[in-house]
Amino acid sequence: MNISFSQKPLIALSLIVAPFYFSQNKAEEALKKFEQNYPQEKIHLLLSKKNYVAGENLWFTSFVFDGYSPSTISTNVFVELYDQNKKQISKKIYPLINGKGSGSITLPADLKEDVYYIRAYTTWMGNFSDDFNEILPITVYNPSSPEKLEKNTSAPWNAAVFPESGTFVDGINTKFAVRLQSKGETPANWNGFVTEIQDSRNKIVSFKGFDQNTGCFNFTPLAGKKYQLTVEDGKGNKQTVNLPEAASSGINLQVQSQSDAVKFVLKAKNISQNNKYKIIGTINNQLVYKANVSNISDKVYSIPTNQLVNGILNLTVFDESENIVAQRLCFVQPQSLKLKQPSLKGTSLSLKPRDSNSFNINNDSSISSYLVSVTDNESENPENENSLLSTLWLTGDLSSKIYYPAQYFSENRNTDALDALLISEKWSRFNWQTIMSGNFPVIKYKPESYLS
Repeated sequence: MNISFSQKPLIALSLIVAPFYFSQNKAEEALKKFEQNYPQEKIHLLLSKKNYVAGENLWFTSFVFDGYSPSTISTNVFVELYDQNKKQISKKIYPLINGKGSGSITLPADLKEDVYYIRAYTTWMGNFSDDFNEILPITVYNPSSPEKLEKNTSAPWNAAVFPESGTFVDGINTKFAVRLQSKGETPANWNGFVTEIQDSRNKIVSFKGFDQNTGCFNFTPLAGKKYQLTVEDGKGNKQTVNLPEAASSGINLQVQSQSDAVKFVLKAKNISQNNKYKIIGTINNQLVYKANVSNISDKVYSIPTNQLVNGILNLTVFDESENIVAQRLCFVQPQSLKLKQPSLKGTSLSLKPRDSNSFNINNDSSISSYLVSVTDNESENPENENSLLSTLWLTGDLSSKIYYPAQYFSENRNTDALDALLISEKWSRFNWQTIMSGNFPVIKYKPESYLS
């Protein structure tokens, strides 16, 4: 496997669309301090398979990133094995060279048949939330175990609803994301509809879920009305969720991520024309866009994508007192992932036992090294569930449970589903209010030296 990422730098864009400047710059100053002093690592473990037999060796390759580049902060990685009760079974430390390392864990032969968890982290990551440690479930079978695994397909699920940018204003057509969660599996096939609470028979809008995570719909609320969402899966299980009450005044941030630009519109109701706003865009905790806006109208603003990399763009709207009035995550160019992949020639592959396989890679001076991954074709491939790309661009920066995140960066990806997923999320790497008040992480653990 080789995936090389575009190294195009993030370039901050400044668009001043009104002749004024904010008297406060707490947000920009706090962000700059956070970016410069508190880089954050994320880990992806590449496993050969997902299902094992007690007594086997579990081989892995670890990739540690600082943002979207291989990390040079840490030189060691810890890999631990836990059971369902969070009891540690083993713990090892492995060296990292330019953010990459390999190793193995021997699964004890007396492990009972169950689901276990691999946890990976660096010393530097101990300064931040444990939510960003890499945790992978693996299935361990044991013919001698008296307890046998059975898949739980009847676990209850719940639905939550999220208005775009976190605001729902009377008379403004608003996009909603619906998010499913469960301790087991969420349904793959489900649908929903919106009604007034007082008139549950009249469906205002209906929709079908995109996948096991999300669905979305649009509608315009009317003053004085209360609405509810009904979600139903393929087995007839239903859940009803009340929508938030529409506010009589406010701002709604509407975003579309297109191939050439991220375009957004500010919609407002009962807002003074004298109010001024600041929009800040960040990728990977770095300022990439800033605009000062007054006289809110239906004007469409554009952030060109030719100077940005693939990744989550965090757009935040501040008022003059630097209070957040709207916030939205979107993915930059989901239609076109900027990847370099090796060109293979002379490929000769055989699936016969102990047969020889060969291939040639065309010389590319921009790629210094390659990794060849050999997986067990008869076992589930964990990369189909959470791939290196989905860790790098999604789950490495979001702490909530996402089912099969690799699907959002596959060849047949649904970009609308990814957008709905990001409407239901908030940026987890920092909190604006926290860093603007001067509360930064306490660095207790310094980067360690190489293993000798």
